[in-house]
Amino acid sequence: MRQGYISSNIFLGRLRLLYRNIRFSIYSLKKGYFDFVRNAIYSIGIIIRCFFSDILLEKKVQCTICGWKGHNFYPNTGPGYFEKGTMCPKCLTLDRHRSLLEILDKETFFFDLDAKCIEVAPSRTLQKLFLERKKDNYISFDFERFAMEHGDITKMHYPDDSCDFFLCLHVLEHIKDEEKALYEIRRVLKHSGAAIIQVPIDSSIDETYDYKKPSPKETNHVRRYGLDFPSRMKKYDFIVDEYTVEDILTDEEIDKFGLSKDSFFVLKKQ
Repeated sequence: MRQGYISSNIFLGRLRLLYRNIRFSIYSLKKGYFDFVRNAIYSIGIIIRCFFSDILLEKKVQCTICGWKGHNFYPNTGPGYFEKGTMCPKCLTLDRHRSLLEILDKETFFFDLDAKCIEVAPSRTLQKLFLERKKDNYISFDFERFAMEHGDITKMHYPDDSCDFFLCLHVLEHIKDEEKALYEIRRVLKHSGAAIIQVPIDSSIDETYDYKKPSPKETNHVRRYGLDFPSRMKKYDFIVDEYTVEDILTDEEIDKFGLSKDSFFVLKKQ
């Protein structure tokens, strides 16, 4: 198991976490989302307790991306979600980012130097890691934030058959025209390539449904995906495989390294 790739500052990481939650509580109060205010205040309390636990108690968890060790992972709170122990307080990666790295490293040739990758809406820390390990064979885009390029997943400028991997985590639920986005992903993938996609799936519903308008209480999601997600992807002429870290790691490793058991879907051209 890797000991961490990215160097980060634990003090600044904790400050950023506190700032995020204070800002989120103020925003939610202005909007009248009092349940979100409660979650943000609760998160601030957990962050403070985690800080003292890291000093006084056994260091039983470790981030595989930056190498941080502590008593527990920290909370991740925002519009429509409250995840108690998912975030690394040093590099600010989430459990899904650490899980993605495990699957890429153990189940794919992603880190071969000549494997070309395109990512939409990257994590700041993983983008830094990918650039360090893949050099010029990694590019990212997004509408905003810190991606390398500004771009639209429904109108990508990349050539046909130009990438071995396309990474798309928690993006499709924000895209109104899902068909165009998946057509574009299929277009830029090589025939031997794979799109690695993750979306929040509501396991209590069988069929995906679209909202009439973006939901402000779910970070502007335009649809709620159900258990039909794999079959939905097959309609766009993809072969679909499903992976979780449970396929490759023990429960003890999953707990120690703070990994998400949520599925990643690997889409390949028919």
